[in-house]
Amino acid sequence: MTKFILFVIGLAICLSSGCASYKGIVRDFKKTMGVVLVEDIEEADEIAKTLPGYLRISPERIRVTPQLKDTEVVILGVRDSILQDKIRAQVVTYRQARQSGNESLKPIRVRFR
Repeated sequence: MTKFILFVIGLAICLSSGCASYKGIVRDFKKTMGVVLVEDIEEADEIAKTLPGYLRISPERIRVTPQLKDTEVVILGVRDSILQDKIRAQVVTYRQARQSGNESLKPIRVRFR
């Protein structure tokens, strides 16, 4: 009976450690297959909600799209290169502020149209 209990406990430990690593393995596999995950969409949605207020730009002028390896932010109507550089620097600061405590955030790529 003792051997059976030890077997069940050992099996439970193996399954629980396997399940914890399973999520990471599946996520890595889906990424190699080119799949944008729900987490990527949620992250892009959060950026779309908070970035306009941080940059003090109208939400209608900012488009956020989840990509495979990064999140693309397109800002409309900014032609001045000095202002573009300033916005890029603000986005870097924004990402650093968001990343404190969450190491899994993807890079943010900024484009202007």
